[in-house]
Amino acid sequence: MKTLRSKTMKRLFMVLVVFIAVCAAVIALNMHGTGPW
Repeated sequence: MKTLRSKTMKRLFMVLVVFIAVCAAVIALNMHGTGPW
């Protein structure tokens, strides 16, 4: 049970880190005026 929860938490943490990195990249691209939006 504990190992399963630990694995799930690690996966959620990785998803969160990737999401933040993507958001930061999109914001950086928009600041430089080369973003799609």
